[in-house]
Amino acid sequence: MPSIRHTLRCVVERLSEKNYDKSSAQYRFLLDVGITHGRIDRNDVCNEIRRIAQPGFFEDSLNNPTTQLLIRFIGDIEADQKTSRHALRLHERYSTSALDDFFRQNLDIMGDFASMSWGTWADFLTNANLIAQWANLGYVEEKTIRNRILQSLINHPKLLPHQVDALIILFRLAGATFEAYAGPSMVDRCFGLLTSYYSRPSIGFDQIQVRLPHAVKGGRQLRQTFRR
Repeated sequence: MPSIRHTLRCVVERLSEKNYDKSSAQYRFLLDVGITHGRIDRNDVCNEIRRIAQPGFFEDSLNNPTTQLLIRFIGDIEADQKTSRHALRLHERYSTSALDDFFRQNLDIMGDFASMSWGTWADFLTNANLIAQWANLGYVEEKTIRNRILQSLINHPKLLPHQVDALIILFRLAGATFEAYAGPSMVDRCFGLLTSYYSRPSIGFDQIQVRLPHAVKGGRQLRQTFRR
């Protein structure tokens, strides 16, 4: 007979947009029963939830839809009166972990770009998706947005491809948030580096539209650049 732990793991692994409502309700019920009656450990279960965000599931815009499922799933657990006590500070815990991995992976890829695996790149971009969404929700500290995230990507003479992809994700999903805390000058610097990168004739990626905010008289407006 399957254990509660096994069933919870299966729910996480099979979660999708199509079965979300039913699966989320099932998970919350079993989570409450399992932890209340000592069948499962709270930390183990919380660690498994992170697997909802699966690296490699990217759309043309570099958006990873499984990261949206994770954010929604955590929010529903925290909002449920029966399970909220089992999920204290999940957003904070996961966002901190994603940031740690993001900074480390950026340095790892830079240090050994030639032999970097697609799995490492996918993990890095998945964390970029998560960070952008958590920044919008207020779970990333302002000083981290202002002083660390963008700087870690552009603090070099030229951008590497994984850094370009990360900037696209951050601006696509959280451009207004990053501009508000990082400032227009930082955004303009990022845009300038992206423009220089895409002007290189050797770039052979498929076209992807990127929309970046910039200052105009009387308000804000969007600029555009493209992958070529």
